[in-house]
Amino acid sequence: MDELTKIIISSVFGFIGVMVGAFITRWMAKRDDATNLSLRLFDEWNSVSMIEIRHQVQEYRDFFDRNRATSLDKTFRSTDPERRAQIWMIIRFYDKLYVMILHNQVNKKLIPELFGDSFYWWFTNCFDAKLLPSDDRIEAIRIKSLMEWFEKNTPLEIQNRWKQRELVTTKKI
Repeated sequence: MDELTKIIISSVFGFIGVMVGAFITRWMAKRDDATNLSLRLFDEWNSVSMIEIRHQVQEYRDFFDRNRATSLDKTFRSTDPERRAQIWMIIRFYDKLYVMILHNQVNKKLIPELFGDSFYWWFTNCFDAKLLPSDDRIEAIRIKSLMEWFEKNTPLEIQNRWKQRELVTTKKI
């Protein structure tokens, strides 16, 4: 093999090595970004202000009566603006989570463990009866899609754990 051929071959292999290295670095950075975003969302959901909002909303019985005839739209007519804002903060959080999942911005392996039990609780106790009847709202469509995503992407034993937690923690109205 002559000297020029050796130079060309080593250059080609060098270029391939650089491209593979760049691809691996980009892939790892994207994965790390998705994990970090997932953890930031978890921190947001568990922030003091969000915990306070969730507890305040849970005290408002009209959101949790499971009567589908009184949708969120109907309930809001007799709800003060602060309470409406609080429930919308919870809905918008899950709306954002779903959009992030849909666009591969989060670590999907972490999402069921980080958010599944609380989402299942809110879906079962509030969203299913109050939000989903408003099927012309994009939020209702996304919340339903998020529930379907959780059901598809979470092992049954974990889903059963969520159901047990929901049974134990639900206030009887």
